[in-house]
Amino acid sequence: MTWEDLQAKVKAEAEAAVAPKLGEYVTSKQHQEQINALAAGMEVMFSKTAPLLLKHQREFNEDLDPQTVFKYMQENRVNDPAEAYARLVAPRREEAAVAAKTVADAKHAEELTAAEKRGEEKAKQELAMSATGNPSDLGGPAPMMGHMDRLRMADGKPSEGMPENVQKARLGDMTTAQEALQDWRKSKTMSTVQ
Repeated sequence: MTWEDLQAKVKAEAEAAVAPKLGEYVTSKQHQEQINALAAGMEVMFSKTAPLLLKHQREFNEDLDPQTVFKYMQENRVNDPAEAYARLVAPRREEAAVAAKTVADAKHAEELTAAEKRGEEKAKQELAMSATGNPSDLGGPAPMMGHMDRLRMADGKPSEGMPENVQKARLGDMTTAQEALQDWRKSKTMSTVQ
């Protein structure tokens, strides 16, 4: 065996022994390409998750850890961060909607009860203000009284066709009612009953 043969044999054996090991290592160019690809992926993920941080803060009044979204994406095999976030917070949104509906229903029931109470109080006041204890608004005053009052008060001057005591009557003194009663009695009995 010559010196050249020995060198070629050693070189071939060294290359055979080192070749598998070289596959485990990367060159600096390959390493830089991997870093660039990782940085580009992180930039894309940040641009998609950054709006979620503010949205989560506004909606739930707490900070969102992006790692929670990334973990959910890996565990559920979801590629879009917005979709993963929507799935992640869906149960909390449902709870919030149920709570808001409960509060709105309670407020509506309270307003309804208050309105009913105001209506009852108004009806009680109307009953208390009527002289007979019956509701006073039955479609206006009695026809005879209403007509006399309208005649007497139309222009603010006493009407000449009205009896003198009705012309001088003051509202509330029952003079027009007494006069109307007398007129009714006259029409029924054709006489004056006092």
